[in-house]
Amino acid sequence: MSSSKSPLLEIADKFLMVPDLINYWLTGKAAAEFTDATTSQIMDARKGKWSDEIISAMNFPAHIFPEIVPPGTVLGPLRRSVAEELGCEAVVVAPATHDTGAAVSAVPAEGSDFIWISSGTWSIVGMNTPQPVINDKSFKNNLTNEGGLNSTFRFSKNVMGLWVVQQCRHQWQREGKDYSYTELTNLARNAPAMKSFVDPDYSEFLKPGEMVEKVKAYCEATGQPVPENEGEVIRAVLQGLALRYRYVIENLEDVSGKKTSTIHIVGGGTKNTLLNQLTADALGRKVITGPVEATATGNLLVQAMAMGDIKNWEEGIDVIRNSFAIEEYEPADQKPWNTAYEEFKKNLEKIKLAF
Repeated sequence: MSSSKSPLLEIADKFLMVPDLINYWLTGKAAAEFTDATTSQIMDARKGKWSDEIISAMNFPAHIFPEIVPPGTVLGPLRRSVAEELGCEAVVVAPATHDTGAAVSAVPAEGSDFIWISSGTWSIVGMNTPQPVINDKSFKNNLTNEGGLNSTFRFSKNVMGLWVVQQCRHQWQREGKDYSYTELTNLARNAPAMKSFVDPDYSEFLKPGEMVEKVKAYCEATGQPVPENEGEVIRAVLQGLALRYRYVIENLEDVSGKKTSTIHIVGGGTKNTLLNQLTADALGRKVITGPVEATATGNLLVQAMAMGDIKNWEEGIDVIRNSFAIEEYEPADQKPWNTAYEEFKKNLEKIKLAF
């Protein structure tokens, strides 16, 4: 709009991201919630405000950017028209409006010595830091700093999650093999361990369709045994995902200078108990899973803090621990995983040469 000199931008009053727009419709209050604003690439993460440099360089009208408010800000009561339509009175709170920001708010961790993984079709792997981690290494490794609760930052990276598994299942369904996810996980559990593994972030896996063939082609290109059946295909994917988690976590720790001992996994992917165990094995660390509906839970936690129902984040985490099923996974023998991890890293180079 700026490049085309759109008249809409010229007459605009406020720039509101989708959560902020919904809150505006509810209350008439125009504000930018911190966790979502940090994903816009228009914020100065160090200063915690809109970047005058970026706004000027992009030729944006500076006046459209509203006040940035922290998660847990009470925006006010419902608009009178909305209250009358709904037949109720309510106060609207801006929670952590970014879905991962809300999910991380619900991680039931003790202390700060942990990595979190938001697990689903995509995975986001990260740690909470008191300040953004911005340096040459974070730039080179494509790591991001996004806002969190209590002025923290989510220092993290996106990783392919269970997308490859989902695509394999869709392909088998089209071929008349209607496996449930539980059935596929059980087939993988009974398949040979460490026969082969793929890098879930391999670019060809991003595209939908023919995913089974792509998994087999990856194994062939890297000189690994090609999976022969459904269980072996899924096992190769899940083992590769656990190894990718290790790769990214080591990267995050190296760049931040912060070492961790525990992995917390939240979100729908926690239902895959085999992946949870493989992650513990690959990293040699305890894995704690739950809650499943972390985004909704984190949203509720922030609202409860804002309204005084709970005192602080720590008390909210205690409530979460006592309210949801939290599972723990202890790592098994590290030797085969250390060998596989070295091979995994070599395969990253092989793929670059092969394709």
